[in-house]
Amino acid sequence: MLLGDRRLINKEGLLKEDLAFDTFLDNPPWIKAERIFKEMRERDKRPLEAVNFEWVSLRAKQWIQKKEKLRLKSKS
Repeated sequence: MLLGDRRLINKEGLLKEDLAFDTFLDNPPWIKAERIFKEMRERDKRPLEAVNFEWVSLRAKQWIQKKEKLRLKSKS
């Protein structure tokens, strides 16, 4: 399954984010691929290239931040 396909599964609620991000999507490689995809979007005139991949990475980052806040809150 492609990372972009996981966006559709997550967005539609078919796979809970806690399960997805805690097991296999906790560190999507968007940071490494971002420049490449953005260049492809411009060069190939395909503005939607890898948007699902980007979305999953953004959601993973938000999920990690939320979990970190909860972890720190529970320690205090």
